[in-house]
Amino acid sequence: MNATDFFNRIEDHWDKQQPLVVYKTPNAPRVRAYLQNDSLLHRVSESTASGFVMGKFDTNEPPFLILDDEVLETEIDTQSPPQPTETVALPHNSKEYQRYIALLNQCIQEIQNTHLKKVVLSRSIDLPLKKVNPWELFQKALSLYPSAFCYIWYHPQKGMWLGATPETLFNLKNQQLSTMALAGTAIATDINLVQWSPKEIHEQELVTDSILKALRSLEGNETVTFTPAETVQAGSLFHLKSHIAATVTKASVWELVAALHPTPAVGGVPRKKAFDFIQKNEGYNRSFYSGYLGPISDKETHLFVNLRCLQWQPHLVTLYVGSGITAASDPQSEWEETQQKAQTMLRLISSTI
Repeated sequence: MNATDFFNRIEDHWDKQQPLVVYKTPNAPRVRAYLQNDSLLHRVSESTASGFVMGKFDTNEPPFLILDDEVLETEIDTQSPPQPTETVALPHNSKEYQRYIALLNQCIQEIQNTHLKKVVLSRSIDLPLKKVNPWELFQKALSLYPSAFCYIWYHPQKGMWLGATPETLFNLKNQQLSTMALAGTAIATDINLVQWSPKEIHEQELVTDSILKALRSLEGNETVTFTPAETVQAGSLFHLKSHIAATVTKASVWELVAALHPTPAVGGVPRKKAFDFIQKNEGYNRSFYSGYLGPISDKETHLFVNLRCLQWQPHLVTLYVGSGITAASDPQSEWEETQQKAQTMLRLISSTI
């Protein structure tokens, strides 16, 4: 199907307020859509065969499923454009700045005085929006971020979400699992100019060690291996990443989800203590931000962490950004990191705010 017919069919389905999702995996030319033929809110179960999973950050809420009643595909040019370098100015909100800095200081003190090692703190940013077609925003994301997992998800009861995330939760195919430990954030004009501080190296090690421990705790994981951390680019930002692989002979998809989500890259270490601190102190409901999403089938499951995302409404968008806090964190630097992470979505909507 050509791209014009593809998006016309999707918009027609959306106009009828029917659930759908459109997505593209990293560096792939194929864009796929699942169109659900009823308006029900389906939950995932152990017997779920296929569809698109959308899970929240809060592990107490079971994930939702968009059914693949109708599947459409088209192909796009995946040639990487020059990475965007312009900075989109955010209106300064002194009240939000002071609130977040106070929260960061509280968190650092908590880490220094307890067994907490890392907590990922986030915030939301509401921006008024001129009238804009969300499908145009999604196609812009496809063009700007070919190496990300790009998606747009809609359910009439839960609204519309759009994102371009750099992080895999895990991929499982033929008992072979692959995942990543992604942490640390740097800004540079060239990958060769990136310099990592001890704080960022330690943060990435915490994420790697936690994922390895979780996978090794599952029965039947015969081998678990990982690579040394390397610097990778995601949009205009750089991160530290280790590749992790395992052979999974007994654990189900949902046992793997339970073991890995939320990862230390979006929650913290130890996981339960960090999650409790977030729920008690962060001050808002993350909803699908820092949750997980992706296609699932009997043959392969490929789930991603829902980062670099926004929630779309006709005249308002909500952006979500976060930063990993350790005992060595500097509150001002962590604030600036969230400002930089907001740029990924801001570049999509800059002409409409």
